[in-house]
Amino acid sequence: MTSLISIGDLITNGLKDIQKTWKPTLKYTVWFFLAPLLFVIFTWISLLATGLGGAQPGMGLFGLFILGYIALILGLVWASIALMQHVIGHAQGHDMGKRKPEKPALSYLPSLLWVTILATLPAVAAWIIAYLPLFFARDSNAAGILLAVLFLAALVFTIWIGVSFSQSYLLVLTDEARGVAAIKRSYALVRGRWWKTLWRILVPNLAFQLIVWTILSLFYGAIFMIGFALFGGWLASLGIGQEAGAEAARAANVGFGLLGILFGFLILLAGMLLFAAQIIAQAIYQASVAARLFFSLRSTKA
Repeated sequence: MTSLISIGDLITNGLKDIQKTWKPTLKYTVWFFLAPLLFVIFTWISLLATGLGGAQPGMGLFGLFILGYIALILGLVWASIALMQHVIGHAQGHDMGKRKPEKPALSYLPSLLWVTILATLPAVAAWIIAYLPLFFARDSNAAGILLAVLFLAALVFTIWIGVSFSQSYLLVLTDEARGVAAIKRSYALVRGRWWKTLWRILVPNLAFQLIVWTILSLFYGAIFMIGFALFGGWLASLGIGQEAGAEAARAANVGFGLLGILFGFLILLAGMLLFAAQIIAQAIYQASVAARLFFSLRSTKA
């Protein structure tokens, strides 16, 4: 059995895939930013229109809210599956500019939902068992100790389930495995390499968050320095204005006020663009790490 892809290679390839695939996948990834934004705007406009009309929100508005929420979820699911299809093809070396997915993204939804239910049920059962002492134990001290033990056991079991069945979704998309078959094959891929799989899921994502934190720190640090410089310039203009007269002071205040408004607008715009870029980059990165880990697990299984 050859070794799995290294954590460093997962991180490096993930960052490279952001650069290589962000343009062709923008039609999918942009929805991770736009869909929630449009839903918030839709909800806000609906509530505002109801308020201006002097009416209380009724079943009609509630129905629109539910429809909007369903559309949001379907849009995000479609974007997630379509992005994963593209990244899977890219990881296999296909020219994704010419190659189209064999099946529409949403056609996989029933199988993915069924796999999700099967993978989630054991964890849900574990958490239900963990909280049973609250309802049946008579001794509060004993119940507290038992609850803590069962809570820890349920947490460990949930993590184990999550890692063991983590490849089932990719098996649905690549091999069209169904339900129990996808769960079993995922477990077979991870079996004997559970810890290695866990670190290859966990560490690359932590590394990406560290990179994002560093970029955001530099961004907001630069904003603080520019804002501090503008504030210093405004204070200096007040001193100059007092010496030159009230007219000069008013002109300086107006000038720096307009500059402050422009600066605030640019900060808001840059912040929104940076937030959108972060969401898009993270979606591609996570898909890349998942796809490359999956193919490595499959190709190195004895």
